[in-house]
Amino acid sequence: MKESHLIHVDSKLWLFFLRLQVVFRPNPADKAHWNNEAGNLVFWVTPPAGWDVSQNLTTFPNPSQAVSTEPRDVEFEVRGPERSRAQAITLPAYALYYVCEDVNGVCQYRRQEVPITIAPH
Repeated sequence: MKESHLIHVDSKLWLFFLRLQVVFRPNPADKAHWNNEAGNLVFWVTPPAGWDVSQNLTTFPNPSQAVSTEPRDVEFEVRGPERSRAQAITLPAYALYYVCEDVNGVCQYRRQEVPITIAPH
């Protein structure tokens, strides 16, 4: 039987692997709370060249109550080449969410930059 070369197969060995957690907490000093009647918290991360993430986009569903103050967390995996352990790298990321100030305060749709720095150890 003749060997087929119709399909080219690539493989990649990831020697550097991390599981990251990003936690969002309303600031109790400002009496901040989530506005759950609006859209969900959205988190987007863009890995630099040579890096990979398990998911670029994560959406955190809102609870059923109109307002809440619980922490919301996003978890994802990051993979990079072995040579990446020698220097710090920053993953550009941002979050979109609806948050309100005080009990009857102003509610806003916010975009917050969330740069994630991975430092060598």
